Formats: sequence, C-alpha cells, structure tokens
Amino acid sequence: MTNSSATTLGYLTALTFSTPMVGGPEPSDPPTTPIPLPAAAWMLLTGLGGLVMAARRRAG
Repeated sequence: MTNSSATTLGYLTALTFSTPMVGGPEPSDPPTTPIPLPAAAWMLLTGLGGLVMAARRRAG
C-alpha cells in the first residue's frame, strides 16, 4: 500500500458519523419474509399476459 492510498483510507474512515443515543437504543428492523420466486414469477407472467391480451383486443 502506498502512502497516498493509506492517507485516503484514513480520511474515509474518519468520515464515519455516530448518532447519540437519546431515549434508548433504536429498534431493530423487523424480520422480512422472503417472497417465493415461483409465485412471483407466475404473478409477473399473468400480468404480462393480461397486458398482451389487452393490446390485442385494442388493436383488433
């Protein structure tokens, strides 16, 4: 590591921000549930199919 890159890394790590804890710790994010990919794919395909059908009816 060269001197200039070490200086840059030191500068970037000095830019961290900390917030004071007023009133206690922040609540953690609620756990997220994963979306099943097969269901999402079927919903996407159904929506695209509906758009295609609407475009065909409008054109014909």
